[in-house]
Amino acid sequence: MFFFFQAEDGIRDLVRSRGLGDVYKRQIMQQLSQRAQERFELMEEVGRGTMGVVFRAYDRELDEVVALKILSEKFSEDEDAQSRFRLEVKSTRRLSHQNIVRIHDIGEEAGRKYISMEYVDGGDLKKLIASQKRLQPSEAIEYGIQIASALSAAHALGILHR
Repeated sequence: MFFFFQAEDGIRDLVRSRGLGDVYKRQIMQQLSQRAQERFELMEEVGRGTMGVVFRAYDRELDEVVALKILSEKFSEDEDAQSRFRLEVKSTRRLSHQNIVRIHDIGEEAGRKYISMEYVDGGDLKKLIASQKRLQPSEAIEYGIQIASALSAAHALGILHR
């Protein structure tokens, strides 16, 4: 599940055309506390979803590149959204599997919740399929095995992916 962050159209266009611009980075980071601003350096946006945005970020405390998922301001005030956010973190922290990213940290800074997690370099399966239009049968089988293995590990712990 990815989260969605509301950005002005002009800023969104800047990000699409030139990568993660300084104005956009400052806008996002100013919504977090000084502590979070000192800890993370946003590098690029890597995903969006219903409730927020995910960035590739440098975590100065861990001294590594992480995926930083930030819950949008709109959902930071929504108890149901916060509950789903906490449940996602609790569930994922219990998992240890090669095809499931590890959660490093969860935080709330200046009223904005975030998750710091393992960053996996590379594209996602949806983009791969869109670019190739069709996977070779052997590739589809290999991806299917990896997905089934990850889901099996989650299901063994009573966790359902939706």
